[in-house]
Amino acid sequence: MKIEFVSYSGTYPALCCGRLVVKVDGKEISFESAAGTDADYPAFWASGGSTGFVDRVDWEPVVTEGEWQFEACRKSYPKKIWDLLPKLLDVMNENVRHGCCGGCI
Repeated sequence: MKIEFVSYSGTYPALCCGRLVVKVDGKEISFESAAGTDADYPAFWASGGSTGFVDRVDWEPVVTEGEWQFEACRKSYPKKIWDLLPKLLDVMNENVRHGCCGGCI
C-alpha cells in the first residue's frame, strides 16, 4: 500500500489536537483527535513529549519534544486500518513537528 502525507492541522497551543489527513493508495483518509468531528477515524497518536515545571517555587515551565507515540483502542478501527496504523505513525513522525509544544501549560 502506498501511504502519502497530506496535512496535519495541529498547531500551538494544541499541537496534539489536530486532524491528520493521509492518502492510502490514492484515497484520502482522515483521523481527528478532537471528539465530535467528521473525520473518518479517531486519532491513534499521543505526544511523545512532556510538560512540567522545574520546581514548585518559581513554576518555571519545562517542555520536551519527542516522537509521536501509538495510542489507540483496537475496537475503534476496522482491521484494514488497524493494520496500517504503525506505518501511519511513521508517516506522521516524518512530517509533523514532534510534540510537546507546551501550549497546555
